[in-house]
Amino acid sequence: EYCDSGYTILNKILSGGIQKNNFTLICARPGMGKTVFMLNQALNSAINGQKTLFLSIEMSIEQCMQRILSNISKVKLEDILQPENLSESDLEHLKYTAKTKVKSFGDNLFIEEVDRLTTSELESKIKYYKKHLGVELIFVDYVQIMSTKNGTKPKDEADFREISGDLREMTKRHKVAVVLGSQLSRKVEERENKRPMDSDLRNSGSFEQDACTIIHLYRDSVYNKDTEEKNVLEVIFGKNRFGTSNVTVKLPYDYSTQTIFTTPVTQVA
Repeated sequence: EYCDSGYTILNKILSGGIQKNNFTLICARPGMGKTVFMLNQALNSAINGQKTLFLSIEMSIEQCMQRILSNISKVKLEDILQPENLSESDLEHLKYTAKTKVKSFGDNLFIEEVDRLTTSELESKIKYYKKHLGVELIFVDYVQIMSTKNGTKPKDEADFREISGDLREMTKRHKVAVVLGSQLSRKVEERENKRPMDSDLRNSGSFEQDACTIIHLYRDSVYNKDTEEKNVLEVIFGKNRFGTSNVTVKLPYDYSTQTIFTTPVTQVA
């Protein structure tokens, strides 16, 4: 069984979608657009009818909604953050968008802001949202700032091993799909080719072993100002237990409106 990933091309590579009874990692160095990508996935999945929960540890609900509003209205985020710069027509467009387009996903997308999140707290939320609202797809941004069972920040491999094992068992217990954002280590910056690999995961051992799927994000424009692919996000499939590995999908994006488009530029092995 699987859940909709929000992108038809990704569903194909994932052999149907994001697998239930497992967790998936979305990995990137800072500035690549990990949160934007995960919010786009959650939004698109909800529009496609998937009951979806987005748990944000870093951003407030207001910040999440500002990004979603920018996405669905195509009004630049910087203008939404500074409404005094918006024209009357922009304001009317935003109002119209909020009233109409939100209807397409409003019953399927749930966003919750949390100050901290232990695996026990995550399990409680999964049980509640699944029982009362039918949620089966959960996004968590991001795994490195989850807490251990006793509420402390993870410090070493043993702490991350505990979190990873709990996540693996939890998804099986409740038959849900969990997608977690993950930061990558600075090892990426030391290589000539800075496209990430599974081994770049911070405290990678347990997560690399337990995750069903590991997806990396890369923008060449971050490192190469002269790149010909200035508005292209590479979605790189590393580990893919139920689908095709070592595949890269190139998706066009417009981060000014928090949008990663669903039609790929190209797909290469």
